[in-house]
Amino acid sequence: LQYRFEDAGLGDAPYAEVAEASASRLAKAAADAQSGANHLAGDMVAHWQQHLCSGDLEARVARLRGLPSISSGKS
Repeated sequence: LQYRFEDAGLGDAPYAEVAEASASRLAKAAADAQSGANHLAGDMVAHWQQHLCSGDLEARVARLRGLPSISSGKS
């Protein structure tokens, strides 16, 4: 911002420090949001892996199909 004002012959950019601080806060917020999204995705993967990949093969297939498992004794 400061360079653009200087190139245009306008002198110092008004509120340049405020703009820099805002840009810094915005970059930190974006990085925090990305980190949160990455953690959420990892948690979801772990949940579904545990839910879909635990137990014997017949039970996993039944879960995927939404059917009761023969070996679980549930009906």
